[in-house]
Amino acid sequence: MGKGKPRGQTPSPALDPAACERLELIIDSLDDAVFLYDAGSKTFRDCNAAAARIFGYTRDALRVIDPVMLYPEPAAAASFDAAARDALRQGDSFFAEWPLKRADGAIFPACAACAACACRLMLPRLPKPEEAAT
Repeated sequence: MGKGKPRGQTPSPALDPAACERLELIIDSLDDAVFLYDAGSKTFRDCNAAAARIFGYTRDALRVIDPVMLYPEPAAAASFDAAARDALRQGDSFFAEWPLKRADGAIFPACAACAACACRLMLPRLPKPEEAAT
């Protein structure tokens, strides 16, 4: 999960590749959905495997989907975005229960948390077990 470069590209030489791999493994092992959201472009830069499983999309689809599609209606997305931005502008994190929508249209209550992150961490794509063995 990283800003600026898609997964699979070589990380900056200033970053420890082993640390990046460990962090990605930790994020991918979580049962909760984790999205890296770019507030400037209003797009998901990346997500973990749980996000794909919970929402019923592939990870690749979630990286290009309009985040509004994950809400039951556009007004809910705008309301969440405004509340999160207000909290983050004040230096606070944001936590709320919000209705979200899966790919099949099912609506479910989700606990959403947002925190500002000003970093340039770029995690490489980890090889699949069959790729690592070769």
